[in-house]
Amino acid sequence: MSDGKGCANCDRLEQLNGQLCEQLQLLTKRVDELEAKLAAAKKTSSNSSKPPSSDIVKPSARSKLGKNRKQGGQKGHQRVVRPEIPSDELDWLMLYSYDCCPDCGGPVTVDSDSPVATLQQVEIVTKPTQATEHQALACHCHACNKTHVATIPEEVRKAGLCGPELTSIIGFLKGACHASFATIRKYLRDVYQLQLSRGTLAKIINKVSEAIAPLYDGLFERLKVERIHQRLGNKPAEFDS
Repeated sequence: MSDGKGCANCDRLEQLNGQLCEQLQLLTKRVDELEAKLAAAKKTSSNSSKPPSSDIVKPSARSKLGKNRKQGGQKGHQRVVRPEIPSDELDWLMLYSYDCCPDCGGPVTVDSDSPVATLQQVEIVTKPTQATEHQALACHCHACNKTHVATIPEEVRKAGLCGPELTSIIGFLKGACHASFATIRKYLRDVYQLQLSRGTLAKIINKVSEAIAPLYDGLFERLKVERIHQRLGNKPAEFDS
């Protein structure tokens, strides 16, 4: 005859089994959810029908550095000097010297082997580029016994590494096309086989901005005058017939 103790144990075991089955169902459901999320995270535009805009993109290094970071070389950054173009890669060699003494007009002897100042300049041509080195030569006057150094033209020295045409293209890409420095560097590298650093590009663009600033200010002032005349119902004097 049973004392009822065995039945009590059976009830307890059945209750525990029911709880374990419930927890197992919850865990199984959770695992299925996590596996579905992991599979969705691995999907990209390259292995599914998802659009490229939905791909996860790593934040750029610039955003981590902050918005106040200035363009070009940073403080403490070691200066990198651009190597000179080898003489056998130059297309032209321009020599500047005096035909006579600039003081007394006497005859001079030009020392063409040891230029006092040099400036290498790259310009866009059909080739697509040509490199020219401008050398300032020293000459010695036999009449007054003085040595004089010829001057590289001002417009050449102001242009720097890039000539007017190349400078205009870089300014157009940045100002009108709103291209990034990385895009401009890639364009110059792929199209013209020309390597320019970000610092050099920043200097060129600043130079272009300073050059066109007076033109921009003049056009802005003229626009203000035209608007005033329009409000008054008059024509500016320069447009009168």
